[in-house]
Amino acid sequence: MVKRFRARNLATAAISPADVGAAASRVDREFLTWLSRDWQHYMEVYNEHGEHEVINDEHPRFNAWAATAADIWQDGSGTYVPQTLEDTEWQQVLTEAGITTGDLPTKADLLAAWATQESELHWGGGHPETPFRMHEGGADESGSLSFSQILYKSRYGPRPCAAHSDMALNFYDPSDQLRAFVAHTASSNGSTATTGSCHGGMHLAFSGNNPMREEYNQRLRIDGGVNQMADFRGYIDNSTGAFVARAQGSREDDYEALAKAIAFYNGASLWMRNFTWPRAIRYLQYDEDSTRNIGAGGRDGNYTADGTCHSCKYSIEVRNQAGLFAGRLRDYVWLGGIATADINTDADPEVEIRAGEEWCFVYGESEWITHETVLDEGTGQQRRKIFSDFMEDAEDNNLLKTVYG
Repeated sequence: MVKRFRARNLATAAISPADVGAAASRVDREFLTWLSRDWQHYMEVYNEHGEHEVINDEHPRFNAWAATAADIWQDGSGTYVPQTLEDTEWQQVLTEAGITTGDLPTKADLLAAWATQESELHWGGGHPETPFRMHEGGADESGSLSFSQILYKSRYGPRPCAAHSDMALNFYDPSDQLRAFVAHTASSNGSTATTGSCHGGMHLAFSGNNPMREEYNQRLRIDGGVNQMADFRGYIDNSTGAFVARAQGSREDDYEALAKAIAFYNGASLWMRNFTWPRAIRYLQYDEDSTRNIGAGGRDGNYTADGTCHSCKYSIEVRNQAGLFAGRLRDYVWLGGIATADINTDADPEVEIRAGEEWCFVYGESEWITHETVLDEGTGQQRRKIFSDFMEDAEDNNLLKTVYG
């Protein structure tokens, strides 16, 4: 315990079990200073919430905490957290998702769904249940805490994130946890001599010139000069069913920016800063059992064009919750081929696609996470359907073809 606490307070990067083992086990004045600070923060919260042995997303004040924290996207906070996802942009996200009537989701609803995707628990719980014990992520030694799962070092380490240092939040406080969550997503890339940068996906997607939004016909170093999105045509409007054309040279819209910002929080920073969202859905792989990204790159800056995107799955799972975008995931439209004869795409005798015209098909977020399978001719085993399988289905079935424009 002493070694782990010391390692966390000296860490400037993620901590490995080896780092913990190598840490000194002495309890000196420096160690007691760290412990005193954390104990004071913890006791402040215990004095306020001591009647709750377990604090989770079912706490009676959870939604109020989320609403207050979500305001930071609108208003910003301090020096390093500017305005990002403002009300007008959120409304545009909803419109582009086809959510225009009824009880519209709020940004507080987004935060609540997003935070509980990280962790439903602040303290207590566990196996066995331990009242008042802070919840930490089990996948690392770095002390990813509570609803936000932000690493301990980002607030209490020797070179904390500038945004968290500036806001001076109490990471043992459940309401401050949600505020820290929003701040982490919205943080600029600012830093000082004693603090580091924790550039947030919301800032990249919804601030300034929105640098995380790419043009659909981007050509990356790994592309060899080839436009990997030449077959991309647009998407289907969820509220009207109409085709929405997206020009090759246009940039991603608000819906796609949000999808990428959420994936960015989960660790796919290089993919999200280089790939468009439909490109990620088109080329990166889905694995329903994934727990991490494979091929997403690291400090060496290398990433693959066809790795397993756990963070893409994470983004869809956040947004596809009831009360948010459930049933409103985006259907992308892709070129399938050129009709060699007139094509009728429905029961109506009228011809929709003439010989020589392009025919298209749908492959979007729902298809990417599909549970449909197909027999793999190479292995003789069933496997999950991918992009090429949906295109082949449309080649064989005119009812699956669509026309754009």
